[in-house]
Amino acid sequence: MRKLMVAALAAGFAIIAPSIASARVSGVLTVGYEHSDINFSNNYCGECSYYGDETEQGPSLSAAVIAPLMGEDSNWVIQGEGRLQSEKEDYNYGYRPHYNVGHAAVHIAYRNDSYAVGGFYAIQNDHGSDVQEIGVEAQKYFSNMTLQGSVAYGHHDRSCSGCGDDVDAWDAQAGLNYYINDSWTAGVNVGYASWDYSYNGRTNLTTIGVNAEYRIPNTNYSVRAAYTHGDANSRYNDDYTSETVQVAFVVDFGSENARDRDQHGASFSGADVLDQQWRLWEASVS
Repeated sequence: MRKLMVAALAAGFAIIAPSIASARVSGVLTVGYEHSDINFSNNYCGECSYYGDETEQGPSLSAAVIAPLMGEDSNWVIQGEGRLQSEKEDYNYGYRPHYNVGHAAVHIAYRNDSYAVGGFYAIQNDHGSDVQEIGVEAQKYFSNMTLQGSVAYGHHDRSCSGCGDDVDAWDAQAGLNYYINDSWTAGVNVGYASWDYSYNGRTNLTTIGVNAEYRIPNTNYSVRAAYTHGDANSRYNDDYTSETVQVAFVVDFGSENARDRDQHGASFSGADVLDQQWRLWEASVS
């Protein structure tokens, strides 16, 4: 997966390279930690063959860069991004596997001072197997807030012997960031995702979350915290809820504050959202 992410980011940087001298090139680097508690309604996961709830946690590293696609004055932009999550799973009967998961994505969008519309292609790591993803996304800009949303499709072809079943997934999400001042930002988001398996199983996941970010004055550094509650029902496995807490240290390159980053910088997040939802689903079938 690390080689895949490096290759995808290298390709994105190769496309962006002619615009590197542009003042409109910006990026963001995020170092974080994520902790999720998965609580099964009947304390049993049918496909997993284990009893008990689960905890997933570990550090993450993500980077994104955005630049004009067709010259300095172009409204078309391209964003390349990658995310790597080191994930330790802890089941209450003592089983503690470790995985590296994440994604690499390329976004292309039309953006002006009022809105942005575009699409993305991503490759996500699903515990050693690749998930192919495509999606569309949009943003709407106001003086003190940004609205954003995306719809995406992902497919996992478990063609290897003993790898289980094919999986098709759809997700939709929307979020709002409100800029209290140049330092403080508060946000809310909602999401829905559905996974269909080739053996006629299905899982539906609904999420709701809140987040806050503090930009340290006169620096390009921020600290961010987020909480997401998930509620899932399944045709085959047990229903479950999830509680996810994320904390992160953020370094912005080329953005004056969170509003500037969200409305002019590397802020397209459709692939990252599906990445998180897929991790929350994977916990019920791994």
